[in-house]
Amino acid sequence: MDGPVLGAIGYGAGFWVWCTGGASDGHAWGWSYRGGTYGWVRGDLSEVEQHTGPGGGGTPQVPRCP
Repeated sequence: MDGPVLGAIGYGAGFWVWCTGGASDGHAWGWSYRGGTYGWVRGDLSEVEQHTGPGGGGTPQVPRCP
């Protein structure tokens, strides 16, 4: 994974994750969006509250980043 880190996100704040991937630090990271900004969020520092998909359907599957 390479690029900006999304930054500090307060507890309970929401953000979207488009895809996930592993990094050389051994952690899974998600390419994310919040408040007009894109960046990476480390997977072990967040938790899934709700899965959504096209049309509002839920799915537990977040695709791998290319």
